[in-house]
Amino acid sequence: MLFRSNFSLPTPKRRLGASIFLSFLSLSSIYYFLCDRASVGTRLQKISEATGLGGYTGIWKWGDGDGLEVDEEGSGEAVNLVVFGDSWVDDTPQSGQSGRGKSWARVVCEEIHCSSYTSFAATQPSDAYPANPPTGVMASNAVYRKALEQSRSGSMTNQTDLLPDLGSQIQSFIGGKQSAVRDSRETIFVLSLGFWEVYHYASMEFEFAESTTDSAVDGLFDQIELLYRHAVNNTSTTAQQLESNSSTPANAPVFRVMIPKLIDPSITPGWLTHRPVPLKPSSIAEQQKNAAYLTSRWNLRVENKMIQWMKSNSIENEAPETPEGSPDVTQDPRESQFLEKDFYYYNVARQVLDMIVEHQLEKTGISDASGLGKGSSPFKRVQTPCLSESQLHEDLGENFDELNGYLLCKTPDEYMFWDAFNIGSVAKRSIGSGAATMISGGHSLRARLSKSYSNNDAANNP
Repeated sequence: MLFRSNFSLPTPKRRLGASIFLSFLSLSSIYYFLCDRASVGTRLQKISEATGLGGYTGIWKWGDGDGLEVDEEGSGEAVNLVVFGDSWVDDTPQSGQSGRGKSWARVVCEEIHCSSYTSFAATQPSDAYPANPPTGVMASNAVYRKALEQSRSGSMTNQTDLLPDLGSQIQSFIGGKQSAVRDSRETIFVLSLGFWEVYHYASMEFEFAESTTDSAVDGLFDQIELLYRHAVNNTSTTAQQLESNSSTPANAPVFRVMIPKLIDPSITPGWLTHRPVPLKPSSIAEQQKNAAYLTSRWNLRVENKMIQWMKSNSIENEAPETPEGSPDVTQDPRESQFLEKDFYYYNVARQVLDMIVEHQLEKTGISDASGLGKGSSPFKRVQTPCLSESQLHEDLGENFDELNGYLLCKTPDEYMFWDAFNIGSVAKRSIGSGAATMISGGHSLRARLSKSYSNNDAANNP
């Protein structure tokens, strides 16, 4: 077993010192390898000035399409937002925690004036720790349980402690009244997953963790396919109607999914303050390296799967198995019926890293050629969360309120992180604003590919 069943933690001061040191190492390596660092200082300045993240619309530069029609007048008659996933998109109220702010998905809804907002996201209660080790929603609990059975390294989470996975959340949506959306083209499905897979699988044998991560991503797209089948059976427009025109009509139904690019869990404060100390021969540094690699692997596989799945306009594979008694969402017998598929893939990872690195560089009085360090960070704390154990705040000399054995800061907007694993209200507002701009600006994957093909055709046929 790689971890003790009754795990122990080093003293808080030691862990805080180690957290600062390892966080700096992690940010230095991950940032240079995974991020395109152009013109980030200007965008970070906009956060400080509370002007939103309009500058983030160019993060992916995915075409200049017309975008999804949004309700600029605020009458709420344009877009339905349906949310699945983990604590990063969960708005479930928790007593005394109003300062954590709205999820970035809720901010998206507000900025595009969505007509309805339905969330099935879930979060482990904050008071579950330390009686239960940290965990969260995963794409497939079945993949995780299988990994526990086959891995030699053990686990940090009891199987009975698992939260409803993506499949369970989607089944709740399909079986409920919320699934009766007016028109598929007016609905965007938001899926925030992967954080807890990487968190857990980083402790397993490297090769095994690789294959298990791949299986988790495959499970994610199995569930997207299931959701797509449900949308197909609830949309009246068919392929014959679309093909009756020389080009796809502007009002043709589209199945739209927004997936945020996964952030490395090891850059969150909880990686060191809440994670059990590994037994030798493993180490904190080794698992941190594994987390960085698995995060990159998850993102790359998701990107490849999105393109492959989106390009297929017919349902070719067998439907994923559904629990007994679940609604039947198999494809309609009309073989020609389909919906065009599209994704919004927002780079949450880079945005969060930009904010952290900007603060660190500004604090040390240095900057780089990309503009980082020249802006004005809105945060005073990026390593210590607003809601944390009392020992972590003992040397900060600030005033705090006590909440269920924790200390709660009185100025949450000055903290990058709300708690051990989740960002705070300012960061969430910034991400939500940027994601909303991506939607309204038409910066989808399909728009990007269309523009790429057009540019290639122009280059090949001058």
